[in-house]
Amino acid sequence: MGRLHDILKGSGLKGLAALYDLIKRGAYGVLPRLPICKRKIVFDNFAGKGFGDDPKYIALELLRRDPSLKMYWVLKNPDDPLPRGIRPLKRYGFMTAYQFHTAKIWVDNVKDYIKPEKRPEQYYIQTWHSTLGFKKNEQDALTLDEEYVAMAKRDAAMTDLMYSNNDFRLDKYRSRYWYSGEVRKCSVPRMSPLYERSPQLVQKVRDALNLGSEQIALYAPTFRDGQRYADYAMDVHRCLRALEKRFAGERFVMLVRLHPNEYRRFGPVAGDEGRVRDASAYPDMQELLAAADVLITDYSGCMFDFGFVNKPAFLFTKDYEHYRSKERGVYFSVDETPFFRADTDDELEQGILGFSQEAYEQKCEAFRRRIGYCDDGSGSRVLAELILEKMGR
Repeated sequence: MGRLHDILKGSGLKGLAALYDLIKRGAYGVLPRLPICKRKIVFDNFAGKGFGDDPKYIALELLRRDPSLKMYWVLKNPDDPLPRGIRPLKRYGFMTAYQFHTAKIWVDNVKDYIKPEKRPEQYYIQTWHSTLGFKKNEQDALTLDEEYVAMAKRDAAMTDLMYSNNDFRLDKYRSRYWYSGEVRKCSVPRMSPLYERSPQLVQKVRDALNLGSEQIALYAPTFRDGQRYADYAMDVHRCLRALEKRFAGERFVMLVRLHPNEYRRFGPVAGDEGRVRDASAYPDMQELLAAADVLITDYSGCMFDFGFVNKPAFLFTKDYEHYRSKERGVYFSVDETPFFRADTDDELEQGILGFSQEAYEQKCEAFRRRIGYCDDGSGSRVLAELILEKMGR
């Protein structure tokens, strides 16, 4: 509708443009008075990024249970693939506003201004986008601009439910997210693929990235302000040789997944005779984590998802002192996590070669107890049942 206004105004038809504005305001004004459809749900993931994270796994479970539900997904790119039974919504536009105003359920994992004022009959689940997280966020973050804080407070005021699989994050939701609604402890949907690790899912990843039967090492550095490529450049082949020596001669391939912000800056990672593959464009990080045998990261919260299921994870933190002092701060020092940390390629090699699965699992269990962790992979079912209950079915 905005494009039509620009065309009319640019054509010198100011009277028609003004009439258009009047009609548009009237149309949007009607939306809050339209009836709510109890069988309608609107999903969003990272402000229109695509089909992923907790909203994805909730939606798939709902599709399995009742494919007749009216399900919509907000997308920046309308060509992003969606499962049959889920309809795309262009991120901005009258139709998106209409669906938000008339859907019984909203499901989102970030905070933004796209949602209208929630009506009393509607139910909004804010899934958030990490199970634990290493970096400080929301009120704990060192620097947040005023616009974001205002947006976050508005979103929190409309939210009906937040949930987590650990007491540490539950306490943060209650005290540091400007939120005073219900907080529930339950399994988290995005953990389901890691607990299940179905052969079909692993093969799906292998096929998509043209992998054979090699063991998979995933290198997934996160984003930080002012980052240089040198901050996370690794001697990949040295790392691969150490992995193969430690894990009984198994052949490894390295998947490199850059944070979307870094991928836009640095572009794809060059491969080398099939030993290094760029996985930055793969649409679902949780599927990569489920398929991977070993994870190497720096400050990404994916370390916790991996460690929750006792899969070997290593931290490669070449800029740790700078990151800890200059970025947003961290909730845990690296010495408090179960993961071996290396500042250099030498240290990473030694950490891999000296890795003990038994000692690692003991550290992971102690950490899970410390944060009050409880998850069994049933999160998708738990949230789907809650949504169907709110629909009155």
